[in-house]
Amino acid sequence: MDGNAYSKGPIPKDLREIVETGVPVAANVKPFENREKMLQNIDAIQEAGVHWVGIEVDSGQGTKIGDRIMAADCAPLSFQELKHIRKRVSMPLIFKGILSEKDARKSVDAGADAIVVSNHGAHTLDYLPHPFQVMDEIVAAVKGEVVIMVDGGFRRGSDVLKGLAFGASVVGLGRPILYGLAAGGKEGVRGVIDGITHELKRLMTMMGTPVTSQVTRDVLLMDP
Repeated sequence: MDGNAYSKGPIPKDLREIVETGVPVAANVKPFENREKMLQNIDAIQEAGVHWVGIEVDSGQGTKIGDRIMAADCAPLSFQELKHIRKRVSMPLIFKGILSEKDARKSVDAGADAIVVSNHGAHTLDYLPHPFQVMDEIVAAVKGEVVIMVDGGFRRGSDVLKGLAFGASVVGLGRPILYGLAAGGKEGVRGVIDGITHELKRLMTMMGTPVTSQVTRDVLLMDP
């Protein structure tokens, strides 16, 4: 969920309603140049009762779609600011947009509970690597000290399997869910999730991996 939705004032009704459904909720905040606005957003989503708070560490100069800047009122976060955010957040904290061993290690040192290995859909910089190109160095760098999530272009159950095999504990899906919502509303979303889940279960069964923690790199064929 985009931090642009939150500003001064009461907790957003839509976020409160989502939390009240009982599903685990993570809400993201952008590194707004107006730091007071950023901190107010962080406070608001905590008050809404979310389970995780996320901060987009890669969008210090905003985001774009195509060549159009969509969020320009952002500024890079310093290491000290990340540590300050850690102190302000009383629940698990996620840093999103990690694409290097160095940034992964800094995330651990700043107190992140989880990181999202993500190129932000290439909405921050052109020609960013795909998460799979950097997963090995990141997994080695964090040494199991934080939960690793991954997103970016995952569309099928087999894509989820690859994410797990590369070392992620959580694989994020965005666009497929929106496609399902646009095509069929609630049932469309359910159909997308069921389809991806069933494909993943089928592949795991065929490989003899009954739980996701048993999906390791040896299930993949890699270039020599």
